[in-house]
Amino acid sequence: MGYRNLRQCVDDLERAGMLVRIDAELDPRLEIAEVQRRLYRARGPAVLFTRVKGCSFPLLGNLFGTPERARFLFRDALDDVRTLGAILEARSAVGGRTSLVYGGEVYRDEVDSRGLRTNISTGQEAETAGSLPADGRHASAGVYLMIQQAVSDRLSLSGSGRYSHFNLSGTPQGPFGAVEQQNENFAAAGEVKWTIGKADYVFGGVSQGFRAPGMSDALALGLTGRGYDVPNPELMPERLLSIEAGFKAADSRSRNEAQLTIYASRISDLIERVPTTYLGSDSLDGEPVFHQDNIGSGTILGLSSAAGFMLSKNWKLEASLAWTFGESENTDIPLTRIPPLRGVINFQRTFQKGRAEFVTVLADRQDRLSPEDLRDSRIPRGGTAGYCAFHLRGLLGLGNGVTLRGGLENILDAPYRVHGSGIDMSGRSLFLGMEIRH
Repeated sequence: MGYRNLRQCVDDLERAGMLVRIDAELDPRLEIAEVQRRLYRARGPAVLFTRVKGCSFPLLGNLFGTPERARFLFRDALDDVRTLGAILEARSAVGGRTSLVYGGEVYRDEVDSRGLRTNISTGQEAETAGSLPADGRHASAGVYLMIQQAVSDRLSLSGSGRYSHFNLSGTPQGPFGAVEQQNENFAAAGEVKWTIGKADYVFGGVSQGFRAPGMSDALALGLTGRGYDVPNPELMPERLLSIEAGFKAADSRSRNEAQLTIYASRISDLIERVPTTYLGSDSLDGEPVFHQDNIGSGTILGLSSAAGFMLSKNWKLEASLAWTFGESENTDIPLTRIPPLRGVINFQRTFQKGRAEFVTVLADRQDRLSPEDLRDSRIPRGGTAGYCAFHLRGLLGLGNGVTLRGGLENILDAPYRVHGSGIDMSGRSLFLGMEIRH
């Protein structure tokens, strides 16, 4: 999408007869929502509501309502990717206590990347070079082995290993010439599990990870919604080392259960989008220049927990909590897109033919932002606000494989946004659906 802003997009759609304006004042909660639904179902045009009740901003709806309009909006990016691949996997049992899973895979991607530049004023179009190399190629191959060993009735061990090879080639736009990268890696993982009771166990493990740069990471050149991205042929792979430990406990009589996992990960040669220069300038066509680069090492710490308690025969309380902390080791700057502390509480009532749930979702404010977060228009300035939202959901079995599902979402009509999503969640809404299984 080659528009510099949403205004250019709106003007382009209007000239092409793919957008209508509604200048009458409409209520966003009732009237606008119904207009949007009807237009979408009728495969109608995009719509610009210029007077939104209680709001000083216009509202654009049904932007991607049809495949034809989506292709029109992205017509400047005519990338054709052809992928050929094969996977082979086998399983074996050895001696009754050992199981093996092993195999391999190969993939090859070929890219034909072209662009289409449109003069917004005249509508004249001209084919240009695409954002990816026209001769871009990406190939990968890997073999792996996973072993599970029951040492005793209580102790079990598992381990895995994988060898991967990647080849990336292409001639990006600009003064880079032909580029070819070859990366290979061996990654291993292992876990120990100790069973305490019928359904209770503790576990611990360590694993390695590896991410080789892709074509869009190392060789892309083009305008994005957040500036001008340029190639970095010297980009190196990310490597991950992670450890985790936890437990799970369950009581079959009371039907109570709990589980906890804690983990720590270290990422080496962390890949992040950072400002750079191109042909000696830090801007291109009036836009700031960025590329993907290895910025050093980063650490991620996390905790995930869940529990369920039977309050009575038909009442159950479920709760979960997730916490993540990420920071660059070199600069103590937060890592990008780290979610805030988030919890869910679910009161559940079961009936003979159905279930009803009252769900509370809570999230803390996230204002620990990386430089890339601060540049991201999907994250509000200063961070994403915390929120508390309530939902009522239920299901009813009607027999013969028919289930009725429904609910009232966001009961208090609270305004909130999931961190990094770029959109506010819907207000109070009612849904009803039917599932039929044969």
